[in-house]
Amino acid sequence: MHEPLVILFSLETGAAERQQLAEGITQGVLWRLVWLADGSLMGISGGGSGGWLLFWKPDADKDYHRFQLASLARDMDLHTDGITVATAHYDRHVRITKLNAKPA
Repeated sequence: MHEPLVILFSLETGAAERQQLAEGITQGVLWRLVWLADGSLMGISGGGSGGWLLFWKPDADKDYHRFQLASLARDMDLHTDGITVATAHYDRHVRITKLNAKPA
């Protein structure tokens, strides 16, 4: 119930083309979406399940990656470097996250 949902629309027709869901994040609200350089979509969700950064491929129905943030999130923005994300949280903190791969 109330799981984060993205609806992608056609720019030509205005018709809904795809619905993308983040299953298992109950009471989640998507506050913002940003297109990444690789063509995937990043969203920030905050609600009863805490704060999450979520990632979707444009042709998929479910998120392919997610990670939980330290506190309930309300907004985010992507730096022009394409890997630094600033997130604003309910606890009145701004946190910085890097979208780097984990070292092997």
